[in-house]
Amino acid sequence: MAMWVSILLAQAEGSPPAPAPLWWNLAPLGALLIVLVVNMLLRGNRDKREAEFFQKGLRKNDRVLTSAGIFGVVSSLPEVGDEVTLKIDESARLKVTRSSIQRNLTREEEAAAAREQKK
Repeated sequence: MAMWVSILLAQAEGSPPAPAPLWWNLAPLGALLIVLVVNMLLRGNRDKREAEFFQKGLRKNDRVLTSAGIFGVVSSLPEVGDEVTLKIDESARLKVTRSSIQRNLTREEEAAAAREQKK
């Protein structure tokens, strides 16, 4: 209360009020920084969960696209481990990691067909 009285008296006398403390000027910047950090952490966790869900949803005979741009069909999918065997051609097989598979074309086609049936 005494602070407000001194501010009002100083304004009545014509002198400028006391400047705000430095932390008061930096508070909005700190709040914005906290919001950005929390947002980045939550988004990273969501992306990680989605990637795990996608990789666990792979099945044998799914058509997939790797991050290197290679189309293939999942021919071997072990329960344990990170290695997936893709059938590229009749005689060509390729071993890749689960994380290198970007898209599951079979699931995308099934989802598109389901949307068309709803219309």
